[in-house]
Amino acid sequence: IVKDVGSMAYKTIDNTLPKMVQTVDKILSKKKLNDVKGIIHTGNYKVANYIIEHSKYSDRLVLPKGYNRDSIIKK
Repeated sequence: IVKDVGSMAYKTIDNTLPKMVQTVDKILSKKKLNDVKGIIHTGNYKVANYIIEHSKYSDRLVLPKGYNRDSIIKK
């Protein structure tokens, strides 16, 4: 699913991030936990962290990085 929700430029990212989380949550609300798995590809950790911190479905999201990256991806 590709959905344009706004510009991620430095000047507009703070206005776009809440719209992005709303869109992510809308998509996740339609997908049951065991139905499908997917990847939310973000351009940086700021965006990824924002989604995880503000999504209603943050318990379904993981952010693989650092020393435990491989084990988190397997999860």
